[in-house]
Amino acid sequence: MLFKKYNLHAIYMKSFFQNYSSLSLVIFIATFSLVLATSCKQSHTDEPATAEAQSGTGDLAGLTLEDIPGSSTQYATKVNAAGLLETEGFVKNGQRVGQWIQYTPEGDISQIDNYVDGMLEGTSLRMSFRNQVDMKSSYKRNMLNGPWYTYKYGKITEQRNYKNNKLDGLVRTFNDRTFKIQQEVQYKDGVQHGYFKYYDEEGNVTLEYMYENGEKVSGGIVEQK
Repeated sequence: MLFKKYNLHAIYMKSFFQNYSSLSLVIFIATFSLVLATSCKQSHTDEPATAEAQSGTGDLAGLTLEDIPGSSTQYATKVNAAGLLETEGFVKNGQRVGQWIQYTPEGDISQIDNYVDGMLEGTSLRMSFRNQVDMKSSYKRNMLNGPWYTYKYGKITEQRNYKNNKLDGLVRTFNDRTFKIQQEVQYKDGVQHGYFKYYDEEGNVTLEYMYENGEKVSGGIVEQK
């Protein structure tokens, strides 16, 4: 192995303080606390990891699992052909728990996810090659639920909201050069419902439509005064 055992926290902290914004600090503190609570807590009702987990099959295929002394949680790693760390996280009772980190071949963080009982839960972050957050999403029991953002140079380029894996609420798209508002679309239960607006570079609405249950019912070009 060419990486240091149990290095998840050390690598993440070093990269974080070198590259991340104050917004990510809040996310980091919350997710890091979750990992500590998950990996250190030991319950008398815990069952040993399943045979599937021990053999590295199913969702844990290709992972190497190592026992953490004094804990029922295991440390999981996956390396690439060159022996460099590709993925690391924690496993409990044969399921992913706590924080999981994926790395690029160059060793930079590419994805940070959080799991509860094998399902995505809470904030997930996708990183750009500059070690900046370029996508932030929210999960509840493995489904998109809550705010979703994409970023460029730390500025929002798209903003959505999900409810039970479906778009729900306002979707806003921003120009990726000027970062001014470009488009707004309202959704309900995964279909367009409400207004659609398109803006010019001066921030004026040039197109506006109304939708009901996915069907356009009115609207058109907006004349400028």
